[in-house]
Amino acid sequence: MMNGTISGAGLALLAGFAFAQPAASEPLPISQTLVRTLPPDEVARRVADQIGNLLARSPSRGFKSDQRGLARVELAHILSRGGETPGDVTSAANRARLASLLLLDQKSVPQSPQTLDELKFRTRNVAVLLPGMCVYDYIPVQFLPVGPDSGPDALVTAAWLDITHEYHFLTPPPVALADPYAFHDRRKADEDCAKLEGTKLANFTAGNDASALRGYWLAEVLRQKVVEGNAAFPADCGPAYGATECRKQVLDFLSSWYQVLECSPVSLVCSLFGYERELRISATSGVRPAITGISLRPVGVIQNSPQ
Repeated sequence: MMNGTISGAGLALLAGFAFAQPAASEPLPISQTLVRTLPPDEVARRVADQIGNLLARSPSRGFKSDQRGLARVELAHILSRGGETPGDVTSAANRARLASLLLLDQKSVPQSPQTLDELKFRTRNVAVLLPGMCVYDYIPVQFLPVGPDSGPDALVTAAWLDITHEYHFLTPPPVALADPYAFHDRRKADEDCAKLEGTKLANFTAGNDASALRGYWLAEVLRQKVVEGNAAFPADCGPAYGATECRKQVLDFLSSWYQVLECSPVSLVCSLFGYERELRISATSGVRPAITGISLRPVGVIQNSPQ
């Protein structure tokens, strides 16, 4: 996930991809007027081409070199979902692939006449290698003018982007997590995920597929243990709540929407956010993690997770 300082999608991927210089010709610009008049596929093609150019060139206005490198990693993560190795993510072929994935959020197109400064895109729901998991990517793109003009006809080009991975489970992950990457029918899974288009879902974000699996699995295990009364680990909801009331608060949290923002096998802590509350789940490492403690607090209050 990219938020100011971009994170997620695996920095180790950087070693596997080479990034070439931009094409000799500059990508075609867009404007508010053009976005309203061009076919959506052409808008996506132009923006994908601009993104490729942005990630290939030297640092410029508003987009630092470290952000550019991490954005390449995020884009490589998206382009590799079908099992292919994308290689140079800024190549003409990968720009075309990205264009085929982008769906413009028409609500993000400004209604009043103005210089176009942002458009929001998302990708289609697709399956990942983990059985039962679907994902799409939310990609807002910010633009800057290419000349001195302003207004709805002013030509602009991409200057910054953000990428967030949004996950949803069609079925709960395997409880034992013995072989989470077991073979499954990818074509059937893609068809099932595609059926989610146009529906409102309780998605959650994570830096990559493995973090999404670990966070979701721990949340489901925690929910089951609280329901069954088998939560034999420290639970801290602050001085206002005793052990019994704390577990009720945790169950209420897990029954509502939440967002996995950080889930690292290195730190052994998963942080889930929802409705201005943060639930931290401390757990052991490995494919069968055991919960060792939980903390539930208003956002920004938790200092340490119980071990």
